Amino acid sequence: MIMFWITGCIFSEKVPQGNLSDAWNQTNKALLIVNKIRHENHLRPVMAHKKVIFAAQMQAIRMAKADKMSHFIGFGDNFRMRMKSQGILPPAAENIAYHQKDVQQAVMSWIHSPKHLKNILGQYSFIGVAVARDPASNFQPYWAMVLSK
Repeated sequence: MIMFWITGCIFSEKVPQGNLSDAWNQTNKALLIVNKIRHENHLRPVMAHKKVIFAAQMQAIRMAKADKMSHFIGFGDNFRMRMKSQGILPPAAENIAYHQKDVQQAVMSWIHSPKHLKNILGQYSFIGVAVARDPASNFQPYWAMVLSK
């Protein structure tokens, strides 16, 4: 009984408090736009992947809880180490956004930014997109897109 409780506590700390099915839904909506622009640029489509979706969701939650749009939140934060800890090896990229009302607006804001578009058009195979809202950020939407090989 005690062993189960301890295991449950450890597990709950690693699982984001957002809804994974919503992250899958956001990713599938983003795929329509992302793969259209990749096709227009003669690139292979990317596919949703659970590890990549999870990484995007974790970043969106981290930003919403901190009420800060940043790739680096907290002491010693490092994109490469975050990805590695979630089973995603380089190359990988991350796009973040704040305050867009839906996934279409978030993706379009990235497409209209040369640095973010470069990530979208990179040599990646997998994608994850997530949004998070938290009382700490007055429930404003924080978006994250992760791309990986």
